[in-house]
Amino acid sequence: MSDTTFIKVGPQGRIVIPAYVRRRLGLDEGTEVAVQIKDGGVFLITPEEAGRQLQAMFKDVPGSMADELIAERRAEVERERAEDEARRSRT
Repeated sequence: MSDTTFIKVGPQGRIVIPAYVRRRLGLDEGTEVAVQIKDGGVFLITPEEAGRQLQAMFKDVPGSMADELIAERRAEVERERAEDEARRSRT
């Protein structure tokens, strides 16, 4: 089975995903997919698959990105507090 299928855009821009494609990807009625424009085309991906791909992309990144983000935010809050105190002490 080829990974390329040609379909037509219908009324109001609707596109019907062929049944065999839906079965192959596990897309049932109501399944949420993200739509991305990539390399001049349209790419549909489930949130679960997007998560798997992101995890694979960042698997070799040392440390915790969440911990890094929290530390950056805490430092930002401290800078804002210091600026507020400096402003208050000048008035």
